[in-house]
Amino acid sequence: LAFMAVEQVLVVGDAEGSIRCWAQTQHGVFQPNKLLQLECTTTTETNEESGVAIIGLETIHSKQTTLLAMATALIRVAPGSSPGRLAGHQVNRFLPIPKRGVVVLDVVQETILCHLDGHTDLVRVMCSLPNGELLTSGGKKDATCKLWNLTPFITKEVENANEEAEQEDAAFLRALALSKGEEKEQKEQPPLDPPELGSNQVPTHRKIEPGYIFDACVLPDQKSGSSCYALGVARYNTVIVSL
Repeated sequence: LAFMAVEQVLVVGDAEGSIRCWAQTQHGVFQPNKLLQLECTTTTETNEESGVAIIGLETIHSKQTTLLAMATALIRVAPGSSPGRLAGHQVNRFLPIPKRGVVVLDVVQETILCHLDGHTDLVRVMCSLPNGELLTSGGKKDATCKLWNLTPFITKEVENANEEAEQEDAAFLRALALSKGEEKEQKEQPPLDPPELGSNQVPTHRKIEPGYIFDACVLPDQKSGSSCYALGVARYNTVIVSL
């Protein structure tokens, strides 16, 4: 489960790769908002089709309030079959992913921004940090904690949104000037597409201690206006707090 407070949307992920969004009304009632479905684009070593299971959700701290990190696992499915929970429901969009790992999703735009592939086992812990980084931790076979820098991908989405808004404003002003006869009509040139991130580009990350953990949380500074924070992690019968 994950809750986007600004949008007032509850997001539910399940073992068949379905992402259900429930919007909260002004009366406090949650109603179905949209249905997204993850699809795996690769097959197993035995040429069997693979399905996707969502095993964790985490809201990303950023200026965008609609970003989610999703930890996924691959599951075997019968050839040609579709998730049973989709029967009788209209899917807003199918989202392809190449492999298991963590994907960052813009729920409103219904697009996957990036895929975080740095663990050798399923990702069991995710924690979004106030500085925009994402902490992930793999299972026992991986036993590592990693911090991912998502800024380049998040910034790209914000810049694109700002460019679209500026283009709409400019088009409105041109139309207004034409209606008043203050400007001669000119053939509008199509805007240049922003440069795309390379298909092999992934967010940078760094490995940190303590390795294998069960859970993590952010401990904010109690001083008013302070942006400092500590990170608390649970490791077996010990809780470790680090700055």
